[in-house]
Amino acid sequence: MNESFYKEIQQFSPFNEQEEQDKKVFLKYLETFDDIFYRENEFANNKFSLDSQ
Repeated sequence: MNESFYKEIQQFSPFNEQEEQDKKVFLKYLETFDDIFYRENEFANNKFSLDSQ
């Protein structure tokens, strides 16, 4: 896990409840998956692709 990126996300101040939930999910994904930024991680790739539509 990229520790500096993780810390940046931790310090992010959500604007609303949705951003707060997204922050929690993203931090959990960073803790769980080593390949979160790669297409090979189908779980994370699908989750964030669907949320952005």
